[in-house]
Amino acid sequence: MSSASVQNGLINLFPAPKPFSSVDLPASIPTPGASPESTAALREALQDDYKRWHCFFNEQGFHNHAIHGILALWHLGADADTIKTAYAKSSSYQRPAFASPEPITKNNWTDHLGDEKYYDGYLVFFTGELAAKGPSAILEDYIFSSATNFPEGDKKVQMLNRFMDGLLHPIIHCGQGYELGIPGLIAEGLAQAAVHPGDSGPVVPASWWKGSDNKTHDSTSSPLSVFSRILVDPEITWPEDAGAENMYRAALKKYSSHILKHVNAWKYNEADLPRVLEEIAWAVTLLYAVPGFPKKDTDVYNADFYSMHFVTSSLFLPSIAAHLTPTSQELLLRSYLAAVSGWFIARGKPNLDIQAFFANDKTLKSLFPTAPTHDGPSYTLPDASKASPNPWTEIIQLTILHPDEHVHKLQRTLLQYAQTYGTREAGYFKDVELKGADKLDGSLFIRAANLSALRLNQPPVVANISGGPFDMYWDRRGFFQK
Repeated sequence: MSSASVQNGLINLFPAPKPFSSVDLPASIPTPGASPESTAALREALQDDYKRWHCFFNEQGFHNHAIHGILALWHLGADADTIKTAYAKSSSYQRPAFASPEPITKNNWTDHLGDEKYYDGYLVFFTGELAAKGPSAILEDYIFSSATNFPEGDKKVQMLNRFMDGLLHPIIHCGQGYELGIPGLIAEGLAQAAVHPGDSGPVVPASWWKGSDNKTHDSTSSPLSVFSRILVDPEITWPEDAGAENMYRAALKKYSSHILKHVNAWKYNEADLPRVLEEIAWAVTLLYAVPGFPKKDTDVYNADFYSMHFVTSSLFLPSIAAHLTPTSQELLLRSYLAAVSGWFIARGKPNLDIQAFFANDKTLKSLFPTAPTHDGPSYTLPDASKASPNPWTEIIQLTILHPDEHVHKLQRTLLQYAQTYGTREAGYFKDVELKGADKLDGSLFIRAANLSALRLNQPPVVANISGGPFDMYWDRRGFFQK
């Protein structure tokens, strides 16, 4: 048992979820279905995961997702048995937690950053700090302050870099705690960030804290325009796969200056936060959904495993940002734009043919249509509406029953974005720089969800990971020119 469990008495680590709500920012909107039984099953699993498992399920740094899927399932209204079964499956291959070589304290907490052997020590440490400081101060003090990124002297702590590391997993894990008001998840996410190596360093520079002059004559307040500039930058090319272990580091090594040029052109105003968060939601969905759209009817949708994390991580930006000062909000969003840009380039920097994506109306309805049970002269519908009057009902069912936790997270995120932005009409983004932005409307999210459902409900490829068979539902072929 992890020694972190001794900290349970300091704070109620796993209360019943209380979804994030805000007057100005996008709220967390659970689907009806949560019950006392499903909530109890969720809390039991969260506590078990905290006590028993390491944040990586193998020594290669593959992330423990055991609770990610069940949090999404609870949000989608899954019953207690479904949550218990999903957790049993995901926890079956986890690596047991183990005591760190020495405790982590305020005096030595920067000495073992990037070393996964100290995860348990960091979990104990951040649990105690969270109890003492609260959810807002712990972020300011340990993730966004200059002292915990680039303190005076030669030492680089770089906690914001680590927060964006590992394909955005620390922000996903920690963000779930802020979204649902669960302190134990926040402590786990901070501990996970601390043991990441810091691959995002080239695009999270010291100049952001040192007051360096990042002014540009070509500034923009639009995240969509930032991604548009990266797309059309002729100097950024990524023709072939550099390999799963190296692609992100290699892309940043080659193009960090280009990424920073475009990301530093983004200018933040606190009053713009709701609009900025909305644009990021649309941008990451486009970066995931549009490149994989089949060019021909005989092609199969490319559901990219890596780009999917752009979508699932973006969901937690509002609840995290709500706990931050305007200065730290800017750091959060700028570093997020930079990390997503690096990963997008690493996947091949594919073109976004937005016009073709929205021209195909088949994706507006469920691609798994069911036969209607009632039809009569008093209630006659077009065939498409008979088969799929609300495509989300089919998607929710397929998602809850799916064995892959990433599917739970993706579809739950797309559903929430559809609930929040689904009524946006074409022309809403006509003033941003992105080619085809005038075609964007709120159907983006159901189109992405339908395409994903069709692809991800095909039989998996069985791979060997961490010494055993592993079902792979997602695509990893990327969008490379070669």
